[in-house]
Amino acid sequence: LVMEVLFWADSRRSDFVATLSAVRMSVVETLQSAGIRLPDPATRLLKTGEHPVEAQVIPPSASR
Repeated sequence: LVMEVLFWADSRRSDFVATLSAVRMSVVETLQSAGIRLPDPATRLLKTGEHPVEAQVIPPSASR
């Protein structure tokens, strides 16, 4: 799933971070309520060339 979401936020960093978090939660909740299954946020798929590689599960603590 690849999507682009555009939104406006106050230019102060703290407001932007709070707004970004709220936008992400709203998008996820809306998609889930529409019955769209989403991958676990810690799962990343990597495709190189013609052959996709195995899914790699990255613990949330490792991605920060």
